[in-house]
Amino acid sequence: MRKSKSDAFTRRHPRYRVRKEGKIISAELRCGIDVIIRDMSVGGARMEIQPAVDIPDIFDLVVTSEYLYYPALVKWRSGHMIGIEFAGEPYRPSMLIGKRFNS
Repeated sequence: MRKSKSDAFTRRHPRYRVRKEGKIISAELRCGIDVIIRDMSVGGARMEIQPAVDIPDIFDLVVTSEYLYYPALVKWRSGHMIGIEFAGEPYRPSMLIGKRFNS
């Protein structure tokens, strides 16, 4: 991963250039929104979104290749790019397949 030149001295955490597929999911959305993650750090990310897509202020970002969910808050919006701050530790959802529940 390459460190973004403009981010090297202004951020709390170094941000690295990546090209990862992601998906925004939220209770407010009827379906997920596909995004491309362009820069990422331990504290947040910069993402490319489709024009005219309404993104909620709070959501989970799923990094598709890692199957990790990152709780996130939108920090800025500019055209087809948004910047987010991670609002917690990444997690993998628990799978309930094969478990039995007593009623």
